[in-house]
Amino acid sequence: MKLRLIPQATQDLHDIRAYLVPHSSSGAEHVRLAIESTIDLLALFPGIARNTDIEDVRVILVTSYPYLVYHRLTKKEVVVIHVRHSSRDFPTSSELERQ
Repeated sequence: MKLRLIPQATQDLHDIRAYLVPHSSSGAEHVRLAIESTIDLLALFPGIARNTDIEDVRVILVTSYPYLVYHRLTKKEVVVIHVRHSSRDFPTSSELERQ
C-alpha cells in the first residue's frame, strides 16, 4: 500500500529530531529509523494498528520508543497525520482533521 505523510507529520518528525539531537545525535538517528520502520510496516500490514476514539483514525506504537504514529487508511494509501511522544495528550479532533 502507498504511504503519504501530510505536512504536519513531516513537521512532527522534524521537531522530534530537533529536540533529540542536542541530547544525542545517534539516539535521534535510532528514533528516526524506528519511526520510519514503523511507518513502512503500515504499508505492508495496514490493519496492524488499533482504532482510536476518532472516526477513521488509527494509531500504532513505535517499537522500542515511546512514539505514536496516527494515521488514516484509504483504499489506496496509508496517510500519516501525526507522530508524537506517548506522554503527550491525545491529539484533538481538530488536530486530526481530514487531510
